[in-house]
Amino acid sequence: MLEFLTIFLGLISGPQMVEVSVSEQVEAVELRLDGEAVARLEKPPWRARVELGDRLRPRVLEAVALVDGEEAHRVRQVLNLGVDRAQLRISLGPQRGDGSRPGRLVWFTADNVRPQRVGVELDGQPLELRSGRAFVLPPGSYGSKGSDEVHVLAAQADFPGGLVAGATRLLGGAYTDRVVTQLTALPLRLEDGAELPSAQGMGGWVQKDGEALTVAAADAPAAQIFVVRDVAGREPLAELGKAFRRSQARNLASLGEIGTVRLLDPRPEIETLEDGRRRDRYALSQRLTQGYGGLPHIVASYRPEGEDKFFMRAGTRPQRLADAVAVAGLGAAGSQGPRAVLLILGSKQVDDSVRSPEAVREYLRALDVPLRVWSVGRRGAPSPWGEAVDVSSRGRLIEAAGTLIDDVARQRVLWLEGEHFLHQLELSPRARGLRRLD
Repeated sequence: MLEFLTIFLGLISGPQMVEVSVSEQVEAVELRLDGEAVARLEKPPWRARVELGDRLRPRVLEAVALVDGEEAHRVRQVLNLGVDRAQLRISLGPQRGDGSRPGRLVWFTADNVRPQRVGVELDGQPLELRSGRAFVLPPGSYGSKGSDEVHVLAAQADFPGGLVAGATRLLGGAYTDRVVTQLTALPLRLEDGAELPSAQGMGGWVQKDGEALTVAAADAPAAQIFVVRDVAGREPLAELGKAFRRSQARNLASLGEIGTVRLLDPRPEIETLEDGRRRDRYALSQRLTQGYGGLPHIVASYRPEGEDKFFMRAGTRPQRLADAVAVAGLGAAGSQGPRAVLLILGSKQVDDSVRSPEAVREYLRALDVPLRVWSVGRRGAPSPWGEAVDVSSRGRLIEAAGTLIDDVARQRVLWLEGEHFLHQLELSPRARGLRRLD
């Protein structure tokens, strides 16, 4: 009866043309943005210009078909969260005689591409994937009625262009006989000396519009740090990397078991879509762990496959730092776990981005993704990113890396029933030992 002909696949803001397709019985179509009517269509062409605003933030665009003045059908798109570009689902089969339980991952993408990497974890421990999709839950109490303990089954898929999709299922306790199809991961920072109570003990801790939300589980899954390195800073970073190799330094600012690092190249490739629109595709590295000297070595020395040896030579792709940071924030939010985006600047930044650093900072705040900025240039000009941590020496780099790892390690995730935008949530006065990310 009704469908969108305009699908927004990337980060989007400002005025946009929206077109829908309708069946013959539809009398009118109402376009709504975040629940507010913004246009009414009553005849072909079924399209209108919708103002999304200058701010880059998650939004819901809906089209409502009206027949005899009543709503007959509704479709929607979630903008600036990537959920309409790629979705991941966890499907579980019945429990076997030995207590194990088979499972399978299913994904859907708007442009029909396969993920580059897929993983699944049970309570933070990776499970073996067979044929890239199938897995088996080991025998245990997962799903049994006799225990109040809730287990978190989480999956993640990496798609081309820096897109990350996640999915979560809760097992055990109150979730033995029912499946919650919508869960929201709220990352928070644990204060010094604080300990989290059970999920039941956090009732009323999180609110939306003054209404208490149900905390289904609390978790400390593996963290991901998304790193964007300024082209102008890579040569001094490489010199620091040589210093690590000469000193044979090991386990400096080690990631340990807290998580992994992802590097995102700020020089996108331009992709032309079937409808003629163009979008940027950013290359995202695989998940990196220890390296030769922990996090300092990874950010200073790792070179993704195919990356140019000389970054600023004639003919190289233009750099879009702010846009890349926004894409990294989108990927970090899609990971549904502890996260941070790290931007490493050189002395002179060249940025061909569409969006400003201020707009991107605001977007990451709406996603609850902390942004940390380092500078490898000793005498760089003032940066539009504000004050940056000086990492121009080996000692400063090690110290900054240790601070970042400690910060991410303090993050915890509360799983809330329902689908919510994080910028709409708040901690109530009852919450103890937790605070929002900054």
